[in-house]
Amino acid sequence: MVHDHDIGFLRCTARAGNVDPARQLDWARAYVQVAVLRAHVMRDLSARTESKAPGPEGSLTKLLGTRTEQMLHHVAMDLAASAPLVGIQPDVLAAYLYSRAASIAGGTSEVQRTIVAEHLLHLPRWR
Repeated sequence: MVHDHDIGFLRCTARAGNVDPARQLDWARAYVQVAVLRAHVMRDLSARTESKAPGPEGSLTKLLGTRTEQMLHHVAMDLAASAPLVGIQPDVLAAYLYSRAASIAGGTSEVQRTIVAEHLLHLPRWR
């Protein structure tokens, strides 16, 4: 799950160190991806307040959330350099490793993509 303190950590780390332009671009992409995820979740929650039953669209939320979480924590690991690997920032390493497991928890990304393909895009079932 993406938290505001994750974004704050990245922002502080990027500002505090000598971060090259490529890493700054990675941070910006992660930041935008989090904003997209938030907007998507807010739209999804609005549908729930209108008594719309959950459907296969939840698979899109799961895929977007997993992708965003993995991108965010990959950038955090990159910005922290070797610190998480030598025990200086164990929370960064733990969050990164958990983000990898997120693609399995609640249904693998492959299963979620199949749901999207069959139920939202109405593509033929793969056999």
